[in-house]
Amino acid sequence: MVGATLEPDQGITHEVFAERSVPEVAEGDEDAEGEADKPEVDILESFKHVYVKEVVREPKMHYQKVPRLGSYMAVPLVYNNCLSDKALDAAVDDHVDVTRRRDEIFKEKAIYDEEQAALKESKVSAGEPYEEEDRTWPEVEF
Repeated sequence: MVGATLEPDQGITHEVFAERSVPEVAEGDEDAEGEADKPEVDILESFKHVYVKEVVREPKMHYQKVPRLGSYMAVPLVYNNCLSDKALDAAVDDHVDVTRRRDEIFKEKAIYDEEQAALKESKVSAGEPYEEEDRTWPEVEF
């Protein structure tokens, strides 16, 4: 809803940003190699989220308008941003580096394709069979 905000003490949404304690391993729980046994943890216990199965039964739920039936889940979306000059400069440098690497790969591939075309032409003209070697090219993330 545009213009609708929740105060930290309203509802349960802000609980997703609260600090959570991580279960610690006891000192006596080590195996023969000295490594601590890691207990299996359910993803719902280890993944930071707030889940309400039935919202109308949760007294801490806050409604902007009329309550509706259903469930509710909140997850924190934490991401890097460029609110500073340093972060913006790093993003520009990263873009320049990716573009440079992509261009190098495209040039290398063009040279390889030309070499393969010349090799194919020479083998076909000599009456020899031609098989292009299987070559994979590195992927560049954008």
